[in-house]
Amino acid sequence: MLVCLFGVWLLAKASSPACAAPREQSDAYRVTIHVERIDSLRIEALVELVNPAEIAAITLPLQWGNGHSVYRLDSADYQGLRTEYFALKTIRVDSVKQFVLIGLISDLGGNYPPLEPGEGGIARLHFSSKRPATTAIAIDTTFIPPHNSLQLVSPDVRAIRPAFFSSMKPKP
Repeated sequence: MLVCLFGVWLLAKASSPACAAPREQSDAYRVTIHVERIDSLRIEALVELVNPAEIAAITLPLQWGNGHSVYRLDSADYQGLRTEYFALKTIRVDSVKQFVLIGLISDLGGNYPPLEPGEGGIARLHFSSKRPATTAIAIDTTFIPPHNSLQLVSPDVRAIRPAFFSSMKPKP
């Protein structure tokens, strides 16, 4: 439990305005969400990350629908993705406000390496609707109080603000 609290503290420290480490805004780091309609009731969103350097933690606050979406977030999974081995994967969903906060920390005790430089999926989000829907779902990054904005944290506790993109894949 103490190790978990330390990991959360480390992530919060990197987010704090009082943090001595500078924040880096870089288009070399990119988070892209590819939304795909599975059928009339289900949508899947693959969150991809491009990172030219190692990443130790990720804060991923997302919103959809602006209160008008017929979709709700059912689950997130990491199977077969770049973050599958991460020691801590948290998810907090608010279906009423239509936001999700995903927190990912690669290591809490010296057993797992940071995320290697590269590109590919880091999370898969599963949405559903109770009735058939033909409307698209728009997913965007957001700020979730008290200190949660889209952010990557390097192993040396440097905060990085990646570029963000979202797209809807046409169903074949």
